[in-house]
Amino acid sequence: MPDATFPHQLKQGSAAIKHLIKSGARASDIFLVGDSAGGAFQHQIWSHILHPHPDVEPLVLDAPLGGSYLMSPWSSLSDRKGRIAALDKAKLDILTAMCANWGERILKDISPSDLPYVDANSAPEGWYKDLDKVAVSRVLTSAGGVEVLRDEILEQHETLKKHHPRAEIYVQDYGVHNDPYWDIFLRDFRVIDLTKKIIDWLQVGLSE
Repeated sequence: MPDATFPHQLKQGSAAIKHLIKSGARASDIFLVGDSAGGAFQHQIWSHILHPHPDVEPLVLDAPLGGSYLMSPWSSLSDRKGRIAALDKAKLDILTAMCANWGERILKDISPSDLPYVDANSAPEGWYKDLDKVAVSRVLTSAGGVEVLRDEILEQHETLKKHHPRAEIYVQDYGVHNDPYWDIFLRDFRVIDLTKKIIDWLQVGLSE
């Protein structure tokens, strides 16, 4: 577990984006890509753009970021609806329901006002309003069909697509948490459909 608590990571991420823009990059050429907690972190960045956190310098862009890809994002740090535990019973994923316990360790130090920034599925109705206009142009989310976070990820996507016309999701059949990595780590040399989707999505975004 990281030693630094919220909003330290948000400060770092926001400063990194500002540095890139100050160095000459256009906001529309910046793509955020992250898996699991990295997917949750992208939600923090969007949230700060939409609702500047009082302890972090505002991140004001002249155009939305080019895109965000969330691989198996940690959309809910708790298991208040019992979904993670239910899917864990199938024991098909590399990740277990223990991740909910990890999340609870993070949430115990989070104030109610900070909760929407760190736990996407706890954000209030309308939190993502104008996401496509001021924060990010395109969003791709992916999940494994048998991963324990699947239903939480699907819930976040349903909220996203209410406010973002270019929010897509891809659920890999029989996929596990961060499924595309296992092509490389296991040296299987297979290219699953999700990996092709990620490459195509990035190519389209970078050509716009």
